[in-house]
Amino acid sequence: MHVTRAEWHDWYVESGESAVFVGDKVTVLSELATTLLGLVGDGADLADLAEGLTAAFGSPDGDAVDATRSRVLELVEGGVLLVNHVVTPA
Repeated sequence: MHVTRAEWHDWYVESGESAVFVGDKVTVLSELATTLLGLVGDGADLADLAEGLTAAFGSPDGDAVDATRSRVLELVEGGVLLVNHVVTPA
């Protein structure tokens, strides 16, 4: 899964947390979500994001990639991130 940022109007960061203005709404983000957005940059793979979040916050309960996928999908639902499901030929 490859993750990119959606088109934002603005992104305000203060004290590790942030707010993103997307479409007609503002979404306030936790420190973890803000770090995730920073790691996405111009685009990143899910495994790399999981590695970055683990380095920043320590290992989550359970699988790091699954935990990261859950956070990414929450941000996709909010219109903040986009995902491209990459299919590898057999």
